[in-house]
Amino acid sequence: FVKISKSQGANKPWENLQELQVAIADKLTGLARRTYPDLPILTMAEKFLRYSFKGEEKIIEITHAAQGKTPDDLFKDVSVSQAELRDNSAAVGRALAAFHQVFMDYGSPTDVSLWKTILHGDFHQMNMFVKKFEGRGESSGEDYNFYRVYFIDNETMIHSIRGKQALLLDVLRFCV
Repeated sequence: FVKISKSQGANKPWENLQELQVAIADKLTGLARRTYPDLPILTMAEKFLRYSFKGEEKIIEITHAAQGKTPDDLFKDVSVSQAELRDNSAAVGRALAAFHQVFMDYGSPTDVSLWKTILHGDFHQMNMFVKKFEGRGESSGEDYNFYRVYFIDNETMIHSIRGKQALLLDVLRFCV
């Protein structure tokens, strides 16, 4: 996955990415993954390249590709059944809920507007991918059937890492 953007001067994306990875890496691996198996996989940039084109500095971000399809692609695909759409949508909901549960600060046990967490910051149907995995385990011989959700374009999370924000903001961004 390759993304090209304008350089933002002092706001260097590789520094933001490094801060992001340090802040959340331990929370999204190991114990958290076992406690919250629906946690999304966050695709992170592996390399940044800078170049100048027509006097303007540009940045190329190279990121591992997410697997699966975006919800937008799934909804546009007429061959996808309503049951598949429901199951994919439920997987996205479980992934977002698990992610927020790991980072949630509850300001009140009952007032959701006071719940603060780390947000994606640019959460919409083109910034996530859903893939269904199914088959039979080679060593166990047991059938498996699960969904994995990938979040891309995660660099905007840095703003809420520096100061957690209202949970409802990600929900509103997704619905708009």
